[in-house]
Amino acid sequence: MPKHRIEPKQKQSRMERFAGILPREDFPLSPHLPTNRWYKTVRGIRHYFGSLDDPDGALAEWLRHKDAIHATGQKLDETEGFTVAQVCARFMAVKSEDLACGAISARTIQDWQGTCELVVRSFGKSTPAACVTTERFAALGSALKKRYGPVRRANEIGRVKGVFRFAFEEGIIPTLPRYGKRFQRPGKDVVRRHRAKQPARIFTASEVRRLIDRAGDIRLQAAILLGVNGGFGASDCSTLQEDHIDWNHGFYDHARAKTGVPRRFKLWPETVEALRQVVGERPIPAAREHAGLVFITNRGLPVVRVTRTSRTDYFSVQFTTLRRSLKIGPEGAGLYTLRRLTETIGGRAKDQAALDYVMGHSSGHISEQYREWLHDDSEDARLQDIADVIHDWVWPEGGEHGGDADE
Repeated sequence: MPKHRIEPKQKQSRMERFAGILPREDFPLSPHLPTNRWYKTVRGIRHYFGSLDDPDGALAEWLRHKDAIHATGQKLDETEGFTVAQVCARFMAVKSEDLACGAISARTIQDWQGTCELVVRSFGKSTPAACVTTERFAALGSALKKRYGPVRRANEIGRVKGVFRFAFEEGIIPTLPRYGKRFQRPGKDVVRRHRAKQPARIFTASEVRRLIDRAGDIRLQAAILLGVNGGFGASDCSTLQEDHIDWNHGFYDHARAKTGVPRRFKLWPETVEALRQVVGERPIPAAREHAGLVFITNRGLPVVRVTRTSRTDYFSVQFTTLRRSLKIGPEGAGLYTLRRLTETIGGRAKDQAALDYVMGHSSGHISEQYREWLHDDSEDARLQDIADVIHDWVWPEGGEHGGDADE
């Protein structure tokens, strides 16, 4: 007898199985006939949306709840709370209070504002903060990787996580988000390799001398001297008060505005002389609270003014114009770049603890909790040694102030 071949049963497509029900092949929802509803299975759990008679309405409902379900396993209505924009607004209100009481610097609040704008732009201002998915964080991580180097990327990721940690600690979101592996700070090894590939961002001694001699504006000259002498940046100059300086003995002594870390260093005679001239020629302050500032613009305002959305830096344009006119230094270098010289050359004194004190650095080591600076002759001599090492590098023995000779 001839053998009859049994044809395998053909698997039906979704359109064939639910002919007349599915509106199109790529419709993301499936029909649940017993309850006459549409559903979507996420992580093994069914979520129902609308009636089979209204596929467009069910699809719109699914899209509205999609991010919340992927992030929390629940529909939006069950987790609805503060939006991303509301969280950022509340976060910045708290940071503004910190600024008002001096807990953070103006530059820091500007950084936080930029991060909050990034969060709103990336996740959507009306997105519930509890419903930002791992995929959305991954997309932001990829965008940051394309745009920034590892150091800037690490800072941005840290601040983004800080905003959501604030929301969690304030009870705005029930749990911390699942950031995923693609939204992690670059490792220290990645940062080290990146920095090793970058050219040295440092001025030579002859370049420093030319910057000082050609500054023109005594305020800029004093700022450059402070930048090399004690690692001052523009913000440090902006907050410098007359009573922060021991004019008789030539010392700066005040906690660093950015971090609150104690700071003291010996001022060079050239630095003291320039500061005295700045104070002597200082314009009338525009407001009473600016009266004690060493550096004032011609309009009587602080040399650095920062809001949530803008930063006005009196020295930035001046220094860049000067550097470019002299055709020296690494491209993009600003006044803050001089701080690298203080740390690098000051290290030749081989007294890191004293150099940290000059820079206003905190290593986080337990020894810092027990170390007390007594401001006696022996400890001030250590600060004098660091000042001398840097001074002798800028103006080598036998060299004259104002010389342009290469070292």
